[in-house]
Amino acid sequence: MITAGLIGFGNRGREHAAALALIPGVKLIAIADPDEDGRRAAGALPGMDVFSGAREMLESQLLDYVIIATPPVARTDTLLRTILAFPQVRTVLAEKPLALSAPDAAAWLEGCAASGVTLHVGYHMRHCLEFLALRDAVAAGLLGKIEVIEAGCFGNLFNQGCHMVDLAAWLLNEEPIAGVTARTSHALNELVAKGPPLPPFFEEDRAHPAPFHTEADFVFGRGARLHLQSGVAAPRPVATLDPWLQERLRVTGSAGTAEAHVASHFQRWDSAGALVEDRRSSLAQYLDATVALHRRILESLSMGQQSATPPPGTVLGVQRALDACFISAIHDGGPVSLSKSSSLEDPRSAWQNHLQRESAARRAAHAASPPPRLSIVLPMEDHRGFGVACVTAWTRGQTHDAADFELVVVLNERTESLRGALVPLLRPWDRLVHAPRETSGHSGLTDEIAEYDLAIRESRGVFVFLTEPHCVAEPEAVAEILRWFDENDGDGFCTRTMPVIPNAIGAMESHYYDAGFKEWQRPCDWRKLILRGVALRRQHYDAVGGFRVRYGRFAEWLLAADLKRRGHQLGYAPRVVLAHLYADSFHLLDQFIRAFTEGECLYRLENETSDDDPYFPNPAEWTTVRHFNASATKACLRVALRHVFRAGLRSVGNLLLSTLLGRRLLAWQIQSRVWQAKIRAQIWRWLDRRRMYCAFVDYYEGQTILCRVRYCLKHTPPSSGRIVAKHNRVLPAEMPGHELFGFNGRETASGKSFRWSQPIAALLIHPLHSSTHVELRLHPLMPPVHFARDLVVCWAGQRLRFLGQRGLTLQFEIPPGTRWRAPGWLVLCTPRFRSTGDDRALGIPLHAVRFLKARGNSLEFKREIVSVLGADVIGRAGREQTKV
Repeated sequence: MITAGLIGFGNRGREHAAALALIPGVKLIAIADPDEDGRRAAGALPGMDVFSGAREMLESQLLDYVIIATPPVARTDTLLRTILAFPQVRTVLAEKPLALSAPDAAAWLEGCAASGVTLHVGYHMRHCLEFLALRDAVAAGLLGKIEVIEAGCFGNLFNQGCHMVDLAAWLLNEEPIAGVTARTSHALNELVAKGPPLPPFFEEDRAHPAPFHTEADFVFGRGARLHLQSGVAAPRPVATLDPWLQERLRVTGSAGTAEAHVASHFQRWDSAGALVEDRRSSLAQYLDATVALHRRILESLSMGQQSATPPPGTVLGVQRALDACFISAIHDGGPVSLSKSSSLEDPRSAWQNHLQRESAARRAAHAASPPPRLSIVLPMEDHRGFGVACVTAWTRGQTHDAADFELVVVLNERTESLRGALVPLLRPWDRLVHAPRETSGHSGLTDEIAEYDLAIRESRGVFVFLTEPHCVAEPEAVAEILRWFDENDGDGFCTRTMPVIPNAIGAMESHYYDAGFKEWQRPCDWRKLILRGVALRRQHYDAVGGFRVRYGRFAEWLLAADLKRRGHQLGYAPRVVLAHLYADSFHLLDQFIRAFTEGECLYRLENETSDDDPYFPNPAEWTTVRHFNASATKACLRVALRHVFRAGLRSVGNLLLSTLLGRRLLAWQIQSRVWQAKIRAQIWRWLDRRRMYCAFVDYYEGQTILCRVRYCLKHTPPSSGRIVAKHNRVLPAEMPGHELFGFNGRETASGKSFRWSQPIAALLIHPLHSSTHVELRLHPLMPPVHFARDLVVCWAGQRLRFLGQRGLTLQFEIPPGTRWRAPGWLVLCTPRFRSTGDDRALGIPLHAVRFLKARGNSLEFKREIVSVLGADVIGRAGREQTKV
């Protein structure tokens, strides 16, 4: 029994393993692969020993036969020395080509010959039925003297082109190659524009570094000529076969012509052009060629023969011919002679230098050409399957002059698989940019803004148009964009979008967007920078510093605010229309909400926004969580327990949970509401779309609030600031959030600022120890009511006695002997105020709090009350003071 080991368990390695399983007398017992996925797949084979390296495998197993199925880039001198260090290995099969240069191939051949190891190269097409029939026809003289061999393949020169050169040498009885002339191209978009389309998800073959297309002529020693087309622009005559199976040879001789095509046919014509022989073949017969190759090698091994296939001379000759193709192409297709004994220059380094020179020349030519008027910026991160349709609409579907605009497409590691489908659609002046690793991280849509900024920096247009890869432009889009800038002096605009609705969730998102857009499209609104379609003057983008990519999707609104601060106004262009694909799942919505909200929270943390910021005021939940103070909840809880009938059992329960659980209670409460809204949306999805929309809005807004709360809990500790009241008077609207509990955001009405309290609320205050009375000044928004029985005010743990009410001013007495603990919480327990159209839990609209002191038996009421109520109560207060 011959024991075999396999190095490399990729696609080709799996084919070798399957072939060996069909051959009696040999057993594959070990597989080595440095890749974890390859080892996992190999471990699924019954009874297989799996290793991470070749040395480990050879040390653990006695192997007669080693198959190397790694790409040539991984075939190093170290691997050769490792294999030759184990004398039990008698035969080695290496996949084609043997190496990436003739000197490296010679080192393998010479090393194996010196060690007595038979080295075979995996040119398995010598065993395909089609090419065997072709060789028989040539050997029998049915074609006469061979004049021209035409060959073609889809793979590049090192991937499949080497097969074609080897087959031609085989047909000509291993005749040596005397000379080569070749031309190559690495401009994929230009090649595809002239040739057949690329298959889906085509990628550059980095395992076999070579040009995308090579057209070469090889002259053999006796005058026969091989014309080879290798690469993406080669013809594909059998439309029913995959492009990777378009490997063919057509031999023309003095007496006739014959053609062999992999997995398709062998045909022969006489000198008059009449078809005299036609044999059909299949894909299964093509796959049998690998089995036949192993049978041939194993028969040689079992018989003790040392004949390699192909012969070492042919292997080295083919390798030198491949090198010559590079050298000839570098020298503009000049002939390269292989009959000279001198070695050729290193093709790999020479080719890389050539590519660098070509790239520099293209960049110089691109920079010297006049810039287009419009650059369309299009990262592919969130394409949702619409990426190809989106690019097609811009490059193939516009009615405007194509030379007037360019398209800048951005790919990253996650979207690189789209390259093969997109490159054929791009025009020579369009750009395909690959985002570097630091730009395309692993946080999903958060990194998309960095790709927009990268594309804008790479673009050259006077105007830039930003859009998303799941938006498809109407044919008049480019014409209308440029028309708007020609007819308006504005700095940019947002577009109109037509909804593409995949399901009910998409319909809800569409309604929600339309409701917001009614506000945004107003001329005075600054929030028109919407990435699904927005145009800007490039100079204004550069002037404000562009996107602040650190803040993710929130950078959209930051850029809009930066433009507004600089005096730039965005308009609305309803004649520029794009079809927009909406989300089809809550998961996709959550991705966007998280990307936007996390950037928003990071901005608030780093820039300390306030409640009255003109662009980004702090939302209520941000202030509540960030400024949560456990001492405030304890103070409120003590008051609520003493006055449970006024506070209500629900308020007492919430305060108790807040005291015990702290800030995380808010996150749990919001999470439960989000779950409920999601469940309601799913239920009403099939019953009532109106109710589903209400539930969807609750879910979307609740998820946004939840993201803020979670971010705040994770990144900010509770604050513990203090305040010292100036002149014993404080304005709740001016107090920082950590000195308030149970208050809503700052509001202004009738020229006065105030805050609505909740039914249980508290203020952190540091009054003078001589204060004997407290005054609460309410905002005129609340009509005068009697608070004697309904309002509870506590200070330092004691309830204050209600003295009276004058209009909107309430006065309370601090009990004598109060133990002062400054600063302390002034707790308010108020009746709930019912306001039409406001579903918040409202208490009182508090404008000011004052601590007063008495002189002897008389309260300094007149002077103090003037500053609170105004001149309209001076006379009345004076009369009361006189009576006293």
